[in-house]
Amino acid sequence: MTTPRHEFYETDEKLTLSIFDRNADPAQVSIQFEPRKFTYTHGDKSLVLEPLKGQIEVDKSDYTVGKVKIEIRFAKAALGRWGALVGDAPDPLANTAYAPPPSETRPAPRRKNWDAVTTEILSTEKEKSTEEDPNVGGDSTLNSFFQKIFADADDDTKKAMMKSYQESGGTTLSTNWDDVKKATKSNGIGQAGKLPWRLPKEIKYFAQVTSNAPEGKHNAVIMGRNTWESIPKKFRPLPGRLNIVITSQVNYDAGTSVSEANSETPKTFIANSLQSALARLNDASIHRAFIIGGAYLYRETLKLAPATLIPPPASHLDPATDSTPYVDRILLTRVVEPEFEDCDVFMPEFRGPEFKGSLERAGTWVQASHAELREWVGADVAEGVQEENGVKYEFQMWTRDATEKAD
Repeated sequence: MTTPRHEFYETDEKLTLSIFDRNADPAQVSIQFEPRKFTYTHGDKSLVLEPLKGQIEVDKSDYTVGKVKIEIRFAKAALGRWGALVGDAPDPLANTAYAPPPSETRPAPRRKNWDAVTTEILSTEKEKSTEEDPNVGGDSTLNSFFQKIFADADDDTKKAMMKSYQESGGTTLSTNWDDVKKATKSNGIGQAGKLPWRLPKEIKYFAQVTSNAPEGKHNAVIMGRNTWESIPKKFRPLPGRLNIVITSQVNYDAGTSVSEANSETPKTFIANSLQSALARLNDASIHRAFIIGGAYLYRETLKLAPATLIPPPASHLDPATDSTPYVDRILLTRVVEPEFEDCDVFMPEFRGPEFKGSLERAGTWVQASHAELREWVGADVAEGVQEENGVKYEFQMWTRDATEKAD
């Protein structure tokens, strides 16, 4: 029997366990709830949790079987956080005392970006191989032509070209900034290599979201080289998280200033492609992984459906299954006002044409309720429009509706 990949998040009242078992037959799934024991069986896959860290109310616990995962909802018999699925001793009830979660929480990693993308747009096509894009080699002259247009353009034309290129997924290149502003929502996430706003509470929210993990585990943050270099040296690698930097530069030196011998901060890895970065996630110690920029990396990872990712090694996940990591939610800090029209780096419009049509396999996106956001984060999250330093913004979470994927 093999153990399926699984993860959990919790509130004081309940714990939600996700078991990744693609295309599980509901008629063949066997789930048994006991006060201190849980058993899952499907085909040659089995997961037994005993003793559970706390006691559950069997009658109030339930589950749903989806196309990608099975979601188990444990109703806790005692108020409090477990911190882990399995306890050290078969205590009759969870002995965790109730402690209110911190009021200041964490940011939309999919919005977070310190990136300067001016050079990224010009270099992306140049750095691709013909295997990645068969059109690159044949269109080198055309690419050079567009680069010359960009180099000779004024600031408004450059902004129009960058924004239209990024938000269309490389299918549209406009030079009219007025038209582009009217045609699309801003989605600006950077200006001149920096964040165009200063929101200390939002920064704390980001740090807590990307750092929070059960005892014995840690999260991973994946970023492009420009994003990495835009983080002040004294703050990198981002502490308590596995930092993965993607760059095409050979023998790139991350130049970390924080000692990686510190047990609180896992080693920083350099990856030469998105696929090799994702391969680093096949480690049992990793709880969650976050893509934190730049814009090109956002766009490429948002396109990925479960079936398009590389299979994990047999030592951790069964290559015969499709239980591989993919982007299943977006934590977004939506800036309401001002519009920050001078941004030169943009978050892809994940609800737009780029992620429809031929990319329907990636699923559609729906906005989660604030209660769902708070539950997934595991702490209080400020609700509604917030205002800080003259900027109005809102914390949002969007989830992938996997049921919309084509067969």
